[in-house]
Amino acid sequence: MTFAVWLVEYRALFLAATVLLLGFAHWHHRKRAGQASRVDKAMLYGGTAMSVGLIVYAMVLRLL
Repeated sequence: MTFAVWLVEYRALFLAATVLLLGFAHWHHRKRAGQASRVDKAMLYGGTAMSVGLIVYAMVLRLL
């Protein structure tokens, strides 16, 4: 539990890094749209949905 408590200080940094990296991934996917496979698209959108879901879940838990 001590390691998780130590990471709370950097929560905003991790959130910003997640948003920036997902934005870059979507930009890169859009840039090479003709070369991307269906699996690439599914993994990108699945990872984005999971990340957004976990971010929203964490925010809701902080409000309760």
